[in-house]
Amino acid sequence: MARRKNASRPRSTANPNPNPRHIVNLENDLFREASNLSAATGASVALISCRPSGEMRVWGHPSPRSVINRYQRYHGRRFLEEAPPSVSEMVLAAEERARPYVEFRRRQEEMNGTSVSSHRTPEEQSAVEKEWIIEFLGWEIDRVQKRIEELVAAGGEAESPSHGSA
Repeated sequence: MARRKNASRPRSTANPNPNPRHIVNLENDLFREASNLSAATGASVALISCRPSGEMRVWGHPSPRSVINRYQRYHGRRFLEEAPPSVSEMVLAAEERARPYVEFRRRQEEMNGTSVSSHRTPEEQSAVEKEWIIEFLGWEIDRVQKRIEELVAAGGEAESPSHGSA
């Protein structure tokens, strides 16, 4: 009895080094099929294609944004923009960033004999450490502003950070 090839097993079409023209052709086919699906059924469709080169293409009917927003409203998820950090997350990040400075200030007080931390309540110590964190973050802001000024003076452009733009 002759052995039959397994017809149900699909062949792999993945190409480890895809030709850019081949990618564009496949991408165009995919976008065309999405357009046909939308036209034939009235379905709202959105496609996002990320090429190996980093280039992205977006297509949608009636528009990619409207389809994605509709999906997000229905499922309660955000894909195109990252939610801003909560206040508690920002406080934790600031404390973590300033931790080495706070430790330095504690050691400095102990070495200079100016430590009154043994006489402070935990609430008072926490308040003092928050002042140190604010002091440190003020220096960080000054340092970043100075660097931005240096970059602008050197002919670079300083872009303001975008918050939640999609």
